[in-house]
Amino acid sequence: MRRHAVACVVLLAVAPLARGDEPGLAHEKVAALRAAAERLPKEGTAEKAWKFEIAGFKSEDYARAADALPADLPDAARESLGRACRTAALRLGPLGRLEHARDACYLLASPRDEDWLKAFRLLRREPLGDDLDGAVLALAKDARPEVRLIASRLASSLVVFGRKDLVDVVLAALADPDPNVVGSCAVGDAMATGDKRVVDRMVAIIDDPRTIDPDASPFLNLGPAEKTLGDYVRRNLCWTFWTERRARHRWMPPLDALGHELSADETRAWWKENRESFGFGTPAPQWRCVFDDVLVVDVGERLTVHDCDGRPLKIDLSVYREHWLGGEPVTTISGEIHTDVGTEDQYVTTFGTPDRRDVSVCQSRGTWGDGTLFGEHATRVALLPTDRPGRVRMRLTMHIGHVAPFGR
Repeated sequence: MRRHAVACVVLLAVAPLARGDEPGLAHEKVAALRAAAERLPKEGTAEKAWKFEIAGFKSEDYARAADALPADLPDAARESLGRACRTAALRLGPLGRLEHARDACYLLASPRDEDWLKAFRLLRREPLGDDLDGAVLALAKDARPEVRLIASRLASSLVVFGRKDLVDVVLAALADPDPNVVGSCAVGDAMATGDKRVVDRMVAIIDDPRTIDPDASPFLNLGPAEKTLGDYVRRNLCWTFWTERRARHRWMPPLDALGHELSADETRAWWKENRESFGFGTPAPQWRCVFDDVLVVDVGERLTVHDCDGRPLKIDLSVYREHWLGGEPVTTISGEIHTDVGTEDQYVTTFGTPDRRDVSVCQSRGTWGDGTLFGEHATRVALLPTDRPGRVRMRLTMHIGHVAPFGR
């Protein structure tokens, strides 16, 4: 069990209540809580916890009770009651309105980060909409840093799929009191939002002197502690800015544009000068978006769509597999995109990567041609699973740039 999870269990096991009462609960509610402990099965399940209810209790009552239970309860009863109370608190909030609410609430009520990640995987399957947005906003306020990071990662993915208001959750993660949350967000999925306010926030913290915790749970772990938070963020920004600089030149940029290690002052200066024209790797006027839409793709079945110029884009998603590696959920993705040149089928790009964290945006860049014009393409593929095995939601965005007639 992870260090943070152990701390949660110890808290439940040893924290006595002042004067025998749970802070903030009236005597009659404490008595009701004790009575509930006696009738609650020792072996909890999601279904049993979902049905758990104490007359007169509201969401805040369940939350208070879960954080400090009567110390004289047996260990098994205390653990089962704590999880049931947390499940009830979540059930009565935004999370309780989701399609996978029962299992998601029970998993997020657990003290184990493995269960939280299982809940994360369930939430990625939820239909897009206001209910899911509300649940993400609620999770972003959770006391556990791992859960706040889960909210940020889910928000980043949902922003890519059009839920633009959730960028506020990502911005909150970049201002989180836990430096590991900030660093994990900054070097993870924040840039996928395509929102310049995210870059503003990252530039603002490149001098942050805090060090990250090398003993954090794997989901939050960033590696050696000798690096400061600001150093992690700055290096990630330098790579992003180099990608942008590279995209402004056809084929290979001049030597002075190849370097991507900038000092803190150089990073701030570059962003101040280029913020207005920044294009997240596809700056105008060098690049033009020719396709940007959400699709539903079945693994092993070709899907053909057309870009804004009428070119067919033939999408072959050959592998989409969710599994676990080292205690963390990962996804293996493999696919290709083709088009037509005359009567021939022409390869455009490959997308995907093996054993990638569940929130991932697959990006590729290469040469491109349709038989008349020749240039470069920048393709971004984001994926979200559905409840139907083998069926995946895809956000496909394709830009073409530095285009010229063949022979030039």
